[in-house]
Amino acid sequence: RDYKVTGVQTCALPISDAGSIEITSLTLDGEELAPLGRFIHPDDLNADDRTVEEFPLEDALDPNQTIVLHIRFKARFPALIARAGYYQDFFMAGQWFPKIGVHQRDLWNTHQYHLNSEFFADFGTYRVTLTLPSAYIVAASGDLISTTVAGGQKTVTYESDDVHDFAWSAWTKFRRAEDHWRGVRIELYYPPDHPDAWRHIEAAKATLEWFDRNIGRYPYPRLVIVDCPEGAEE
Repeated sequence: RDYKVTGVQTCALPISDAGSIEITSLTLDGEELAPLGRFIHPDDLNADDRTVEEFPLEDALDPNQTIVLHIRFKARFPALIARAGYYQDFFMAGQWFPKIGVHQRDLWNTHQYHLNSEFFADFGTYRVTLTLPSAYIVAASGDLISTTVAGGQKTVTYESDDVHDFAWSAWTKFRRAEDHWRGVRIELYYPPDHPDAWRHIEAAKATLEWFDRNIGRYPYPRLVIVDCPEGAEE
């Protein structure tokens, strides 16, 4: 079902196709904090919005103090909408895990999940392990460091340092191509019926060249491009 909001064409999913993220456990020093969570609505006071959850700590943090939180969550992929979801056996995992709010300049940067906005996401180091049917081919924003296959499933582990986010895609029909530009490995994952997909690599090289000349060197060892199958344009 399509509708317009302030002149912007968008798509609304029926409830049966909607996605969700549920925090099932949040612990600090072995103490479970999840039951203390409450949904807040800092942007518009919409009491029905359930996209920002607050967990109070028993003691306030001191300046420069460090704590370690362990978070367990359950994510349900939506039918493809914007930058995340599934279409048949194609998966695009963006915005797929809980984002941690950041306190800066005496304010919390914790905006709700609005139609035309993005979340604040701090830079971090990721180690992500995915287990999926062995027929799937994975594209991810990290370096593949291990693969194991057993019982019709495979487990792949990726690492990515000092990045803004971690996203991945999986499909059974991906073809893969690779090229390099000044030490950057460019990986392309594309449908077998897209014979002109190499143009994405040429466009990436031209873009990296322009940024290198006018703004600065691309800071990562790899650039991963996903050319989606027909029907997955969202």
